[in-house]
Amino acid sequence: LLSYMFENCNSLESLDLSKFKTQNVKNMEGMFRFVNNIKQLDLNSFKTGNVYNFSCMFQSCGSLEKLDLLNFDTKNAEDMSYMFNFCNSLYELKISKFETSNVKSFQGMFSNCVNLFELTVSSFNTKKAENMESMFENCSDLTSLNVSGWNTEAVTDMRFMFSGCGNLTSLDVSGWNTEAVTDMGDMFFGCQCLSSLDVSGWNTGKVTDMYAMFSNCNDLTSLDVSGWNTEKVSTMGYMFQYCQCLT
Repeated sequence: LLSYMFENCNSLESLDLSKFKTQNVKNMEGMFRFVNNIKQLDLNSFKTGNVYNFSCMFQSCGSLEKLDLLNFDTKNAEDMSYMFNFCNSLYELKISKFETSNVKSFQGMFSNCVNLFELTVSSFNTKKAENMESMFENCSDLTSLNVSGWNTEAVTDMRFMFSGCGNLTSLDVSGWNTEAVTDMGDMFFGCQCLSSLDVSGWNTGKVTDMYAMFSNCNDLTSLDVSGWNTEKVSTMGYMFQYCQCLT
C-alpha cells in the first residue's frame, strides 16, 4: 500500500525512487497527489503488475512537465479515475503501452491537462469500462484524438467526456456502442473547432440527460440525430446552444 504516500509534499522539487521495491504493491491511489513543485519523475524502476488502483496517482502535480510510463504494467488495473487530473503543465505523457482490459473507471483521467497537445490512447481496451465521465474534459490543446476503435458497450456515463476540448478538429466516435449510456450531458460542450461529428448510429434508448450536449460547438455545420430515441430523456436544455453554423 503506497496510497497518498507523498500527498501535499509541496516543497519537494526532486524525488529519487530508483531503489523502491514495488512488486507487491496493490494500491497507488493518490501517491503523488498535490506534489506541486516536481517537474519530472523517473519511475522506470517501478513494478506495477499487482496494482489495481491508480486513481488520483498524479492528480494536481501542477509543475510536472513530462512523464514516461511505458514500463508500467497495468494488466490488473481497475481504477484509473483522475490519474492525471489537473496536471496542467504536462505536455508529454507516454502511456501507449497501458493494458486497460480490466479498467472500469476512466472518470476524469486526463481532465484539465490543458497543455497536452498529443495523447496516444488508440490501443486502450475499454471493454469493461463503465465510467468515462470528464475523461478528456478541458484538454484544450489536443487537436486530434483517436478513440475510433474503443469498445464502449458497458459504459453508462459519458457526461463532460470531451467538454472544453476547444482545439479538437476531428473526432471519430461513429462506431461506438452507446446502448448502456444513461448520461450524455455536456458531452461535447465547447468543442468549438469540430466541423463535423457522426453520431447518427448511436443507440440513445437509455439516455436520460442530454443537457448542453453540443452547446458551443460553434463550427459544427451538420449533425444527424434524426434516428435517436429520446423517449427517456428528461432534460435537453441548451442542447444546441450557440451552434451557429448548423444548417
